[in-house]
Amino acid sequence: MINLGIFAKAPISGHVKTRLAPAIGLDAAARLHARMVAHTLTLAHEASFEAVTLWTWPLVTDPHIIEQCHRHGFAIAVQQGQNLGQRMAYACEQASPQLIIGTDCPGITAQHLRRAAADLKAGAQVVLTPALDGGYVLIGLRQPRPEVFQDITWSSAEVLAQTRATIQNLDLQAIEYEPLWDVDRPEDLIKLREAFPALAAKLLAEITVDNAFT
Repeated sequence: MINLGIFAKAPISGHVKTRLAPAIGLDAAARLHARMVAHTLTLAHEASFEAVTLWTWPLVTDPHIIEQCHRHGFAIAVQQGQNLGQRMAYACEQASPQLIIGTDCPGITAQHLRRAAADLKAGAQVVLTPALDGGYVLIGLRQPRPEVFQDITWSSAEVLAQTRATIQNLDLQAIEYEPLWDVDRPEDLIKLREAFPALAAKLLAEITVDNAFT
């Protein structure tokens, strides 16, 4: 059984998606983040994973997200560790094989998740979907390997390169998929509307984007 871990910050205004604030404001950025979390939970349900955990920091209190998790039978847990690497390593230690995704990537689909899970089942030791900003949007490990998450400069453009180097040094069999992109900056809202208009309409409903960023 492949375990799916969804990593997300709790949708608190001023603490999430702050780089989008110049375009939509802090409160709207938090609403957008909550909707992206909900969208990712829907994808997890569509992908039919038997075990899904929403790992949040701090503990999520949004009633809609909590209700959605309960409805689908998903667990909710608080991330454990001093940095993102330690937190992902902890999740892998709780249950393996483990597939981990965030909630910022509009292009990831249930098909992406099923393919990654199938490759782990087939024997791949690591699966990885790069992000165009130099990070990654998906990583999966067949067995806990905390070394994969060590000595990484998190929240930098070096994350992917450093992770690749670590995987190679550990001589792990890895499958890497086509790169995707995250919604992090105002210009990403334009890409979102152009690439995924239906999803953008849902995520940005009743959110006004400053004309300077459209």
